[in-house]
Order: sequence, then C-alpha cells, then structure tokens
Amino acid sequence: MSSICLKRSARAALLAAATLGAGGPAAAAIYTGVWDPTFGADFPGLGWKGSATFFVPDGCLRSGSVTIDNTPDCGGAARLLNAQVVFYDVGAPTVDIGQVDWLEPDLAGTSILQLQFIGGALSYLGTERFPFFAAAAGHPLFGPSGANLFAPQFVIDQPLAPGVDYSGVRLYWRNDACDIAGTGSPNCLGGANDGLRYPATLRVFRVDEPIPVPAPSPALLLLAALAALALTRRAPPPAAPARSARRATAR
Repeated sequence: MSSICLKRSARAALLAAATLGAGGPAAAAIYTGVWDPTFGADFPGLGWKGSATFFVPDGCLRSGSVTIDNTPDCGGAARLLNAQVVFYDVGAPTVDIGQVDWLEPDLAGTSILQLQFIGGALSYLGTERFPFFAAAAGHPLFGPSGANLFAPQFVIDQPLAPGVDYSGVRLYWRNDACDIAGTGSPNCLGGANDGLRYPATLRVFRVDEPIPVPAPSPALLLLAALAALALTRRAPPPAAPARSARRATAR
C-alpha cells in the first residue's frame, strides 16, 4: 500500500469523524479500510489501490469473533461514508493513471449488510455493490476515459470456487455499451477482479480513538507550585503611585 493512498484515506476518515462529531460526542466509531491488489486477467498489469470510510455505532461493536447483520442487529445504523479506487500501472506503481470516487450522497442507496468481528476487531464487511462510475482519466491498461465503469463491493465468505470462500473487496467492471444498449446487448461486456489469484485483502483501522494524554504526577505538580512560590518571592514590591502635580502645588 502506498503512502499516498494511506494519506488520502486518513484525510477522508478524519473529515468524516469531524463532520459526525460536530454536534458533540457521539457513541460511534469511524473506521477506514484499505487494499491494494492487481486486477487480473481482464486488465493485465493494472493495479487498483483503494480506501473506504464507514460509520459504526458503538451498539454494533462486538467482542470475540462473530458475524452480525446490520439489520436487525444494528438497526441498519452502520453506513458507508465514502470510497475511492486509484488505478496504477503495476510496472510503475508510484504513478496514478485513473481514479474513481464515491461520496456519501453517491452511496445513499448502498447498504452495509453484515459486519464481521475477529477477536473483537472489525475485520470485514458485506455490502451491496456500489454504483458503477467511470474512471476520471483514461489509459490503455483499462481503456479510454468513460469507456469502462467500475463498482466495488465488500464481501464476506463469497464463494469463488468449489470449497473456496473469499472475504475482502471485489471490483466489478462493465463497458459503456451496457448503459447505452442495455445489459442484454451482445456488446455489453463486464467482469470482476481475479479474487483467487490476486485477492484484495482488506485491512481495517479504527481512526476516531482519542490520543491519551498522561496526567501530571503529584511530584511535578509540587515542583510547579514551589517554582511559582519562588518567583513570587523574588518579584520587587510595586512602586508607590506618583502624586499629581496639582496636589504638589497646593502644598
């Protein structure tokens, strides 16, 4: 995972936390997830690093290892806040060649279905598929701008092959002919990343935990009090106020 993607996801997560916390302390957690795989056979040589931010109320958090349903276990309160996929050439991974962003209004109809906790830590999510969006730039690795559209989905234990279940992120794609001529058109092409050979392993971090500030020790407080007392004793007495010229003349 590149530092650029981590910085972007951190900025998005902190912005989300600040927005949600503007009205006072909230009993909830903000998480960010990151991933960085190669796409696979449909787009050879294409990498797709991504990040997403999601909101999980404290009532949804669990200890131990368990998978819960967002509805009814959380009242449907866990939700997606934003997501981003940045494309790059695997041969030159520091150079971005395209980007797709989903903001919270774009995800209003995309629900979190399940949350999986491992050892008390949120580790995976299951969601509906995101809306298909075109990349913000074109490149021979994934076609000209607007020609192919992409949509991620978080999955838990999705069967990919007999006896093989997959948890992580899938990235689906389709060309613009699907929107122009319909998904039933022979010109409509699509697919998904190769989760078997190049799994998009999801790493999830909680980003809204406060940084603990240690309380000063009694010894430090005593030293501070003694220093303040010493400064008070060293200070010169205040000067007497000068008599006005009018009073001096009257005498």
